[in-house]
Amino acid sequence: MKPNFSFLYNGTRMTAADMNGTVCTPEEGVTVTLMPTVYEEYNATEWVLWFENTSDKNSGVFSDIFDCDCLLPLPIPPFKRPGYMPKEGAPCIVTMNGCIDGALYWENDIKSATEFNIYPEYLGRAGMQKTFSSLEGRSSDSTVPFFDVTASGEGYITAIGWSGDWRATFTVKDDGILMQSGLKETGFYLKPGEKLRTTSVLVMHYNKDEEKHNKFRRLMKEHFSHKACAP
Repeated sequence: MKPNFSFLYNGTRMTAADMNGTVCTPEEGVTVTLMPTVYEEYNATEWVLWFENTSDKNSGVFSDIFDCDCLLPLPIPPFKRPGYMPKEGAPCIVTMNGCIDGALYWENDIKSATEFNIYPEYLGRAGMQKTFSSLEGRSSDSTVPFFDVTASGEGYITAIGWSGDWRATFTVKDDGILMQSGLKETGFYLKPGEKLRTTSVLVMHYNKDEEKHNKFRRLMKEHFSHKACAP
């Protein structure tokens, strides 16, 4: 997966197509740096954006940032008819519940009993979309930021790395599903010398004949677990 992103700078949309190598320069002294990591054995790519102002004046305004603005290529089956009940193979975003509505997770009630349940969110024809987000600044409230984006038996397991609010929108296209994710709300400028990062993104592709969940677990264990990160 080739990383792509987009953001507005003073109202002008910029994407990875505006990069010189791994750096996008909205104006002199202001840079956005893409830092990718490829895990070839897992057909996975992780990336993060760094925003920096090395000039002697305030930057312009960054807003509407999508750290991931990628079409995930998938064989989208034909849409049959309105009202048709989707079946396995239809475009689908599989999600996992987090802490529901910010409720206390130790309460033994109907709501908390649905925590960590898996839900398929089926999409139909091209143009249909679904948006997910966290609640009240807690990254795993409402929905855990991991998604299985699938159609016709193959797909991508994706993850958003962030400790606060995030959002993710998935839109069906003729040749795949567009994933747009990032911070829930953005609108800021950088003072001279300031540097910050936004959410990280991980995208792992899998084929029909692969054990996708075991593949993703191995990726997590080898590259993202405490054991993997220990010095």
